[in-house]
Amino acid sequence: NAVVDSATSEFARTLSADFRRIQFTSDLLPGDLTGSAVPERAPGREEVTFRFQPGPLFGNLILADEINRASPKAQSARKRSGKRTA
Repeated sequence: NAVVDSATSEFARTLSADFRRIQFTSDLLPGDLTGSAVPERAPGREEVTFRFQPGPLFGNLILADEINRASPKAQSARKRSGKRTA
């Protein structure tokens, strides 16, 4: 819903928070939520390094839309991301 998306975005702006929106679909993978390592090669160099590209779960305020459409693996990744460790 555009109204909810707009209101949530404005709320995040008011809090100076990083807003992320996740549209859950049947083909969404856990890495789409958590992020992944992206290979990079510096110009003129042979070696490849990996840079972590964080997924939308690294936002401060997250709007998750149509969660019930996600695969069980993606739903599991979403649930695990909310658990805190000591």
